[in-house]
Amino acid sequence: MKRRPHRVGHQAVGELLSSLLIGSMSVTELAATSGLHRLVVGQMLCAWRASKAAHISEWGLDRYGRHNVALWSIGHKADAPRPMKATQAAVNKRQRQLRARKALIDQLSLRAKPTLPPVTETNHETV
Repeated sequence: MKRRPHRVGHQAVGELLSSLLIGSMSVTELAATSGLHRLVVGQMLCAWRASKAAHISEWGLDRYGRHNVALWSIGHKADAPRPMKATQAAVNKRQRQLRARKALIDQLSLRAKPTLPPVTETNHETV
């Protein structure tokens, strides 16, 4: 018997198209709305891109703050250019700024600590 490749349902493709018509979305967002696996969605988007039906409209941020997530849209346009990676000097400058900010916050929090009055012993009468 001849094996057939897994076929994607028409309803799932409709969900993908309707989601992309609303706005640009990432592969994981499209997979969540359509119910398809993200690899299947990625393969479909690459096929649509080859046939000039979809393009990368912009690059979104991942959970680390880097521009690594492709946001897809419907239409025949050129893909958005990928942003340049930060240079090592820029990364070091940002780290120095964060360390200085943290040191300032630590200094201010040490100054703002309330001083407690000295503990005095009180005599309690027993009944």
